[in-house]
Amino acid sequence: APDATELLADFKQGPELFELRRQVDMLERQLKHLERTNKVEDAESVRQTLEETYAKDPLAVYTDFRGRMWDAAREGLYDRAAHLRDAAKEIQEYLPQYNLEGLWVGNYGAHGYEIIKITYDNYRGDQHLIATKVTGDEHVQAGEVTFRVDLTPGRQQPPPLLVNVKGKQVELEAFGGKGVIAEKGGKSKQTVPGKLILFEENRFAFVWEPLGAHITFARVDEGIVKHMHNLG
Repeated sequence: APDATELLADFKQGPELFELRRQVDMLERQLKHLERTNKVEDAESVRQTLEETYAKDPLAVYTDFRGRMWDAAREGLYDRAAHLRDAAKEIQEYLPQYNLEGLWVGNYGAHGYEIIKITYDNYRGDQHLIATKVTGDEHVQAGEVTFRVDLTPGRQQPPPLLVNVKGKQVELEAFGGKGVIAEKGGKSKQTVPGKLILFEENRFAFVWEPLGAHITFARVDEGIVKHMHNLG
């Protein structure tokens, strides 16, 4: 069974990771061409380079481990499945999209600042991030979902966003999801396409795409929220 610890030191992050993924795209296209033209030796060389490159992408390794975990479970190899599960959890620490659980605050425009709680729903290999309102408004009330994001390994995600930060071009990871919108009183509630955009460790944004609206969220200290409730 694989040992995640041996891989951690080689994982790429930030700009290096985006560049690595561009290399993967190029190598995958090259491999398909070599296979079509029956250049067996060249294809095998590229295939080996691809495997070495995949091993430096924490998401690629995480996706591979999760897939093998479910395969082992289906075959009744439960010890191996448990080992792969633990290895995947170790790698998950390097994937910020899976480490957003907790309370966040964002400015909902005319409604002011509202608090949401992020949880994860994992079912039969699917992984979803769910954002539920802790404080609500007349459109989407407290206790209701404000958006959800599909983080299932292997699912196609939007391309990275290129943004200008302090005069410097920066790439940001994005993940597809669905945002909830409603009229006053919660009427005509519907979900619309959206995406979550990762900034630094304690900030992210969610975009309700048809509306062209986005909200940036910052992490909240749960102790402070509990203290505020106690004062109330």
